[in-house]
Amino acid sequence: MIVEDVTGGVTYRKRRDGAPMVVACALAERLPRLSALLREHDIRRVEVLSAYRREPAVSYHHMGLALDITAFVRASDVLHVERDWPELRGPTCSTRPEDDSGRVLHAVVCAMHRSQIFSTVITPSYGRGHDNHLHVDIRPGDTWRFLR
Repeated sequence: MIVEDVTGGVTYRKRRDGAPMVVACALAERLPRLSALLREHDIRRVEVLSAYRREPAVSYHHMGLALDITAFVRASDVLHVERDWPELRGPTCSTRPEDDSGRVLHAVVCAMHRSQIFSTVITPSYGRGHDNHLHVDIRPGDTWRFLR
C-alpha cells in the first residue's frame, strides 16, 4: 500500500522528495493509532527515511513492515532524531533527559513503545547503525516487544 499525505491528521512524508512511502497493509492499518499518539505531542508531520525497500532481503523493511523515522515536525519546532536524541544511561524509558527537545522526543518514543503499536522501537542509543533515525517495525501475531 502506498501511504499518501495525511493519515489521522498527521502527514507521513519520505525524506526524498517525490518518493512514495510504500508499506504493507498490516503497517498501514496501524498508522491512524500512531497519528493519534503523535497528535498528543503536537506532531503534525513525520519525516521517513525508509519504509519498504528491496535490500537487505532479510529485513522488516523488505516486507513493508518497518519505518525509519528521522524527524517529527510540530507547529513550533522540528525534533530531529540525530540532533535531539539525548544520551541516555540505563533503560530508555526510566531516564528523563534534561533539554526540552530531547525530553519531548524521549516522551514520544516511550509513548510509542507503551502503546504497543510497534513490536520494535530502536533508538540511536542502540548503536551506530541507527544514530540518525528511529527504527520501528511490526511482527503481526508476535506479542514480544523490544525497546532499545
